[in-house]
Amino acid sequence: MKKMAITVAASFMCAAVLGTGTAHAAGERAGVLPITLPEGSTVSSKKTEGWEDWQTPTSLAHNIRILLPQLPVGKPFMGVPWCASARDRDGTQQWDWASGIPGSTSIVVIANADSEIILYRGSTVGGELCD
Repeated sequence: MKKMAITVAASFMCAAVLGTGTAHAAGERAGVLPITLPEGSTVSSKKTEGWEDWQTPTSLAHNIRILLPQLPVGKPFMGVPWCASARDRDGTQQWDWASGIPGSTSIVVIANADSEIILYRGSTVGGELCD
């Protein structure tokens, strides 16, 4: 028991020193996906059915740290199979869940350098990484 307590304490200290602790989302809950946004986030537009574009007061790196623990990367999400993830040169991070079958459900989560988090859940529309 004592050895386990020391290991856990060391892990927390290492995370604090390295700055790798998990950021916590304390803001609004998205409508299209079970995701909590950073505190102070506001919906800037609902492009079409299934899309939400959130403006956040936080950085891209912070937004990625908020999103990652909420996303089942590499596993199905709400019954939709995992597809892929990609990071652009500007740092934009995109995660996709889709089967690649036209008309099936796809999920797209994007965090970009403009402090936006863009969410989509709906019919496969093209532009998913698994097209």
